[in-house]
Amino acid sequence: MRHSLLLLLAVWLLPARFAHADPADGSPFHVRWEVDLPLIAASGLAGLTPELFKGELSPPYCGLSCDRANLNALDRTVVGNRSVVARRLSDGFVSTSIALPFVLDTVDVLISGQRGLGWLKDATVLTEVLVVNFAINNVVKFAVSRPRPLVYDAGYAEEERLHPDAALSFYSGHSSTSFAMATAYSYLFMKRHPHSPLVVPVWIVTEGIAATTAALRVAAGKHFWTDVIAGAGVGASLGLLVPVLHRNTVFPVESGALRGMHLSLLPTAYPGGGGLSVSLQ
Repeated sequence: MRHSLLLLLAVWLLPARFAHADPADGSPFHVRWEVDLPLIAASGLAGLTPELFKGELSPPYCGLSCDRANLNALDRTVVGNRSVVARRLSDGFVSTSIALPFVLDTVDVLISGQRGLGWLKDATVLTEVLVVNFAINNVVKFAVSRPRPLVYDAGYAEEERLHPDAALSFYSGHSSTSFAMATAYSYLFMKRHPHSPLVVPVWIVTEGIAATTAALRVAAGKHFWTDVIAGAGVGASLGLLVPVLHRNTVFPVESGALRGMHLSLLPTAYPGGGGLSVSLQ
């Protein structure tokens, strides 16, 4: 749990404004390599470490005697779901959620003729969203050790119900990953193309993929409704928080006579008050 708190603290301390932002590379983000690269590495390590000990975990605490009557009314409806098709589809959808932002951003950068450094910044922020979400999810899963819905279902084999992985239900990693990447990419596209008619469709499609992934995990009997709802909330929050904290406050204005100009917003203090200094270059 201490690792997750340190990761959260590190993300919160990322600066929201940077003094030497370069808008010419086309990225709406600013990256501090000396901060972001170590954070990505540490998050990846924190997420992968619990995986090394998954085989040593204890089975679900209630074993074969888990009683569905102890579940809340909403989660109780999930017990009995066993769709293998939904399980496979959810794996495919979460893989799509991870790959699609990088593919679409690459196409966007190539079409726009922007610098490669801009794409590298975008990819760094998207990767940071992915690994920070992964680390926090794994730490919480191992700490909570909530039995999966299949543990309450006598229709599953005893070996599967007593497997250590059956105690890692809360919260859904598929859901949090899908919503984190969907939100991060939609925010990225919106900031780069604020006047594009595709902004709303991009949000709808990406979040729709994430919602479908979450619903499939329930249909597969791998997670309760509360697992996927919590996963969606955490994922969407990280998918917005990390890009916002990397936002470039000096970015080209895209429309009309202001095309190519750089807008700068800086706080200003003076005796008896303060304000916001706006400048165009």
